[in-house]
Amino acid sequence: MRDKVIWKILAISIVVMIAGSGIVVSAGPVNNVSNRSSSEKVSYPINMDAIEEVYPLDSAAKEKLLTNGFVVLRDYEYDSISGCYFSLIYEYNVSVFVTSDAMLHVFHVIHNALLQDIEREYLYNSTELLVQDMQKESMSQYRNISYSLPYAKEAARRNVVFFTVACKLLNDTYPVPSYAEDNVTEYVQKILNHSAVEFYPGDDYTQYEPRGHYEGDPMLEKYFRCTKWLGRRIFRIEDKYYPEDSHIERYKRL
Repeated sequence: MRDKVIWKILAISIVVMIAGSGIVVSAGPVNNVSNRSSSEKVSYPINMDAIEEVYPLDSAAKEKLLTNGFVVLRDYEYDSISGCYFSLIYEYNVSVFVTSDAMLHVFHVIHNALLQDIEREYLYNSTELLVQDMQKESMSQYRNISYSLPYAKEAARRNVVFFTVACKLLNDTYPVPSYAEDNVTEYVQKILNHSAVEFYPGDDYTQYEPRGHYEGDPMLEKYFRCTKWLGRRIFRIEDKYYPEDSHIERYKRL
């Protein structure tokens, strides 16, 4: 992954440096066809032959090029900006239009790569240690609270559920206490399915579908789901529709 990022950055940088040094023709001077009548005179880039060796142009494309100074070709697609520039490195006589979005893309690629490395090398492990410590502390609190305090007892149990779900999302073999198993299993399955949309005070589980640079990387997909879970849960102070739940959630914060 890191090698691919380096190649993308290198490809864009090399082309930009070549363009800046004048080896790549930017817009190119134009010549007039003098053996035609004045009404038939056409201006064209002096490197048209070199262009057509790489990108054969039909009459409509040539007309656009001569009128606007550039043309967009539908039949040429690249997986990335860097791939497009890299393909032109050795085409010395072909005009290259270096756009500002190419530079912005470099910043995006670098930022994305740094974020991936930080999440994989540091944040994943730190998050796992954090939720496991919090889960164990929640279990200790649950054991130490008397059943004579039903709201406090239930609040402690829900905290165990909350942090156990986070642990399971990072490690599917993580042990689940029996008094939390039903809730943990339900939440984890909904998150993995990422399809259910519930009314308040439920959740929109479609938000747990990994996307961006998280998608396709098993480790980062787990990290994405876990941090989403930690960030999306609500802890109500007051709820006139569900007063008992909000009362329990006030205990959870303590």
